Amino acid sequence: MTRRLQAGGLEFYQSRNAQDVDRAVAIAKGGSSRRQPVDKPEECATYLGTPLLKGGIPAMSDAYNPTIDVKRIHRACRSTANNVKLTKILTSQEIQMLQVACMNKLQKPLVDLVVSETSGRYQTGLALLASGALAGDAYLLKKASKQKMDSRIRLALLTEILVMRSKSDLVRLKEYVSATQHRSLASIVNDAIRMMDASVQENLIEAFRLCMLTEEEVVEESEVMSNVQTIKTFLEGGEDVTVKKLLGVILGCSLSHLRLLVDGYKTRFYGINLSQAIEDSRDSRISPTLKEVLIHALLTAEHETKGAMEGVVRDVRRIETGLHDDYLLTVRLVRAHWNQDRFRVLLAEWTKVRPESGHPVERVRKHTRCALEALLVRVIQEAEPVPASSWLHRNIDKWL
Repeated sequence: MTRRLQAGGLEFYQSRNAQDVDRAVAIAKGGSSRRQPVDKPEECATYLGTPLLKGGIPAMSDAYNPTIDVKRIHRACRSTANNVKLTKILTSQEIQMLQVACMNKLQKPLVDLVVSETSGRYQTGLALLASGALAGDAYLLKKASKQKMDSRIRLALLTEILVMRSKSDLVRLKEYVSATQHRSLASIVNDAIRMMDASVQENLIEAFRLCMLTEEEVVEESEVMSNVQTIKTFLEGGEDVTVKKLLGVILGCSLSHLRLLVDGYKTRFYGINLSQAIEDSRDSRISPTLKEVLIHALLTAEHETKGAMEGVVRDVRRIETGLHDDYLLTVRLVRAHWNQDRFRVLLAEWTKVRPESGHPVERVRKHTRCALEALLVRVIQEAEPVPASSWLHRNIDKWL
């Protein structure tokens, strides 16, 4: 029989109700009657496509015993080398086991230990891996609300964490943030936006408000072409269509309706993708920051990937164009790796983009160094191992 340990002060995912454990939150006060709460599966909680352990946490599993990693972390904390290392890249469930083991053996949260003993981008990568999928996103949102973060990175984090997320993931993120940071998700997001240029704040707050709604918008198919015309009128400079109306049409609907919308636009207007029309627009009412949010949503709908594979092409595009930024590269690869099946598809699609640049491992090596390079390459190796004869394979354990 598997022995089970209690969380001992660590915040793990816990639903708010004992019986209806995974029901969506009630419709927000004053919300539209056209919105309906989303049912979520009660038998297994997931986030970013990876399962979450709930309640008591197993001390170990057949595949993982955290004892060795706890000892290595303890030795690192007692040395002056600042070299916290893990024996392997762990699954989200294994991370939860390690979190409990660290708290019980070392009386300190795993993420705090990692942060205190590392620095730079390597610290970011290890902290996200040590947090797990759900807590990792909460960690990033907290960082995004800090004054010292660059607004470009702040917007990227908010967009990638919140735009076109499943309603069930949004509910879990809201609950987790409320339980661990004692604030609403909306207040954290709004604080982050208020640190950006004043001219973009109002529209961004409205855009992310729509993205954080946890009720599905009920839209009739007959409304699709009407909404297509609304968008076209705006892009042609029609002043009777406001930015708020445009945001509501694009961000305030379900992904299934957004797919109908982008298909309708492309069919009616000579094969032009709506994301391209938004990107090419010179309308001063749409700031570059707002364009980023809208295009992120539209690219999700314009590609045919469904279910867990939604957004793969979109994410590959962001990883490839952002290779020069090792912070965002670290965040994107760690967040993507939690769902290993999706991550393998993403790596395959990434290889097809500019194939002359080589395998994803080679691209990571060109833009990172030393410990961070080894960490990110190992994240990729978990899904798609590099040949054992390679130089990196022979030397990677010196850094991990």
